[in-house]
Amino acid sequence: MNSSLKYRKIKDFKFSGTAVFGKVNYANVVAIYLYDTSLGGWIKKIIFSLFYATRVITHETAKCRVLLFYSARHKKRADYDYIPNQLREILGRNCSYAESEERFSIVQAWQTLTRFWSSFQGVKGYRVGVLQKVATALLIAKYRTTAIYSFRSLLRGQDRLVTFCDAHAPENLLAQMGNTAGLFTVTNQHGQYRVLDERNMSSDAEAYSNFVSRRMLCWGKATQAEFSRYGFPPENLIVSGWVKDWSRLALPRAKKISKGVFGVMLNADSAKESNLELIATAKFIAQELGLQYLIRLHPWSRPKEYLEHLDGGLQSIGHFDIATYLIDVDFSLAHMSGAVVEVLYAGAPIYLLNDGRLAQAFQVDGLSYPDSCSIVAAVKADQLMPIAAQRRFLNIGQWYNDDRDQAARIRKAIFEGIE
Repeated sequence: MNSSLKYRKIKDFKFSGTAVFGKVNYANVVAIYLYDTSLGGWIKKIIFSLFYATRVITHETAKCRVLLFYSARHKKRADYDYIPNQLREILGRNCSYAESEERFSIVQAWQTLTRFWSSFQGVKGYRVGVLQKVATALLIAKYRTTAIYSFRSLLRGQDRLVTFCDAHAPENLLAQMGNTAGLFTVTNQHGQYRVLDERNMSSDAEAYSNFVSRRMLCWGKATQAEFSRYGFPPENLIVSGWVKDWSRLALPRAKKISKGVFGVMLNADSAKESNLELIATAKFIAQELGLQYLIRLHPWSRPKEYLEHLDGGLQSIGHFDIATYLIDVDFSLAHMSGAVVEVLYAGAPIYLLNDGRLAQAFQVDGLSYPDSCSIVAAVKADQLMPIAAQRRFLNIGQWYNDDRDQAARIRKAIFEGIE
């Protein structure tokens, strides 16, 4: 089953309404898990549903009835962790805070199994085989217990709920529970969201397809335009900029000594076909311009997945810190990674390959190009006029990420209307 067909089946499952329990649509809650239909993925879902319980591990209360919730600390992504940490600083003592994590639990098996049969009836709107329905029903049963035993008490006395990302299962569940309880729900953008189609479909589509909160704190007008194109009212998308520590990402000088190396920024492995196109393009550019190239991997990718496709023009491959990376390269070649926005923020030269799979959000004049030759021509032109090029990249960057007066915008978006 290809990703586009999976997406359509998951979307139909959500709209069928068969998995609604306690006014929460659990098709939305578990959607992110349903793209992996492999045997290994099936086994993981069974074990996870039976032996891991979602537990609230931190709960700090405040007088103001605003709750900030985070469930991704286990991912060990410093950029993710920074977002709730910074929001707590921006909101000060005016919000409560809670975190959850998945913990091994024998008791969870009993709690999940007692709700399995009713949950299995709830997956009749999901048009897949019996084995996939069983795994989906177990996931739903698990999160139904989460709603009862872990999350229900969190919302008592609250008026507002702010989540890290309501596409993630625990946060989607809590956001829906908040909506049902009459809370005003807000979530954060944490990647460069873009509407996907049959050419580039992946589980990343859930970033917008699974948006259930009333409001999103988004990076820039690019995201606002994408969500509006998908059908969400633009007034629900508040531009406040990427909540990120930019202190180490200094603006480079427009004219600098050439390193003789350019960087290739790969997507996650879900876009491996485009990654291979990027590598092929990098080989061509390296030969045409007499340069070497380095490969910057997505945080969850492994070098061995790409080594056989590289040649003698490669200088290095790895998970490079973005600030160090930008110092070491003359320009970047990329596709549609959130790191593109970081490079643009620095005003550094970057060129996106439109291989036919590039989402519309990244198809911007002066940024994306249809082939290797046009990228080579653009690089040569920008090297002749570096100051004008940097100005262009900074202007494009603000389209994706406008963080001017960020703290004030965030406070207004969250506290507006609270007495």
